[in-house]
Amino acid sequence: FALFIGVAMSVTAFPVLARILSERKLIQTRLGSLTLACAAVDDVTAWCILAGIVTLVRAGQHNAPLWLTLAGLVAYSLAMAFLARPLFRRFARSYDREGRLTDDAMALLLVLLLGSAMLTESLGVHLLFGAFLFGAVLPKDEGFVHAVTGRLQAVPLVLLLPVCFAFPRL
Repeated sequence: FALFIGVAMSVTAFPVLARILSERKLIQTRLGSLTLACAAVDDVTAWCILAGIVTLVRAGQHNAPLWLTLAGLVAYSLAMAFLARPLFRRFARSYDREGRLTDDAMALLLVLLLGSAMLTESLGVHLLFGAFLFGAVLPKDEGFVHAVTGRLQAVPLVLLLPVCFAFPRL
């Protein structure tokens, strides 16, 4: 628990840092680029360490041996990076062609996201890391990212925000 909390606290608020640098017009400077690069390396390292800690803790609860879990995670990460990433470019090309994110494309993205999370959970690593890896390999085209986040923001705004106000002790 102490390792988990310690590593979780070391993860930076990368989007907040990027917004601060952008608002202060420092993002294009050498200092801003260095700051973002250091924060990115810090976050990736912290998430990898966190995945390792969760894997070690869950090793006793999971039926598969630890070496099989780690080998499966490495194989899945490589498959996502080298096989799935080029396939995901089709989503961005479809967005460019259509000018919007279709309902079918959004549904397929969500199914693939849940499948990625489920696969890492079945490997004995927390499902959060499957979702994180899925997001990491998605195309980063500005319009595509804006369309996906715009569609996904409806759920927390419409469903979860009212719940926070209705049940403030949650």
